[in-house]
Amino acid sequence: MNIAVTGANGLVGGHLVEALTCANHRVLAISRSSRPAILQKIVKSHGWSYAAIDICDESALRRVLIQHRIEVLIQCAVVRWRGEDALHPRRGVHWKVNVDGAASAARAAAAAGVRAFIHSSAMMVFDLDGNYDRAVTEDDPVAPAEPNGLSVVVAEQMAGYLARRAGMPFTILRYPGIYGPGKTGGFVARCIEHVKQQPDRPLKVRSNRRADFLWVGDAVAANVLVLEALEDAAGHLFHIGSESTVSTRTVAQTVCTCAKRSVELPEDEQPLADRRFGLDCSKATRILGYKPHSLSFGISQTISDWFSTP
Repeated sequence: MNIAVTGANGLVGGHLVEALTCANHRVLAISRSSRPAILQKIVKSHGWSYAAIDICDESALRRVLIQHRIEVLIQCAVVRWRGEDALHPRRGVHWKVNVDGAASAARAAAAAGVRAFIHSSAMMVFDLDGNYDRAVTEDDPVAPAEPNGLSVVVAEQMAGYLARRAGMPFTILRYPGIYGPGKTGGFVARCIEHVKQQPDRPLKVRSNRRADFLWVGDAVAANVLVLEALEDAAGHLFHIGSESTVSTRTVAQTVCTCAKRSVELPEDEQPLADRRFGLDCSKATRILGYKPHSLSFGISQTISDWFSTP
C-alpha cells in the first residue's frame, strides 16, 4: 500500500514510518524539516521517500500525494501550545499547524484521490485536571482547558467535516501522553535521564498524580490496525490508551526496576491537588482488536534505547 505520513519527524510519525516500511508498504514521509533528525535515527530501512513540505502548503502537498499515488494519508503533524496568550487561542504556531494543517491535509488528500484519512488527536481535548472518577470514553463531552486543547478539538472537527464533505473515509485516533525512544521530554524521559545520569541523587515525584502513559509502539500498532480494517474503522473516533492509569511514583519505580538502579524516591513534601486522567480504549479493543503492552514492557524498550545512546 502507498501510505503518506505527515509529521514524520515527530515521535509517532517517525516510528510509524519505520513500522510501515518494515511491513513492506511504500511510505512517503512528510515533514517541514529539511533535516529530519528523528527519521534518520529511527528509520533504518530503505522503503520510504521523504518530502520536506509544510502541510499548510496545500498545493505542494496535493502534488506530492498524486506523484506518489498515495492511498492512505496518516496525519501525525501536531505542535504544542508554547505559552502564547491564552485569551487569543488562534495566535501561535499551534493553531496554524493543528487546525490549518489538518484542513490543508484533508483537502489535499481528497483532491489527490486518497482513499482513506487517519487523523491523530490527543487527550488535551479534555480538562486534564478534572480528576475524573473513571477513564473517559469517546462519548464524553470535550472540555479543553488551554489553547492547545482547543486547537486539537477544532482540528478533529475540521478534519472530520472536510472528509465527510469529500466522501473520503476517515478515522480519528486520540492518544494520552506518549513516551518512547526518540522522545527526550516528558515525565518518563525525565525519570530515565535521572537514573542514568544521577542515580545517587533522590528523584522527587508526585505520588498522587495518576495518568495514562502510552508507549509509542502501541500508538503505532493502533494505526496499523486501522490500516488493516479501513472499512470497519471508517467514521470512528478511537481512544488509544494503556488501559490503566498509574501514579507518577509507580512510573518512577518501574524505571528504576527496569534500569536495575536503586534510586531514592522521597515522599511528597508539598503534594499537589489529586489528579487522575485516563482514556477508555475498550472501543478500540472491540472493533480493532487493539491491545496495549504493559508499562514495564514499554519502559524497558525505552530504556534499552536510551542506555545505548552515549
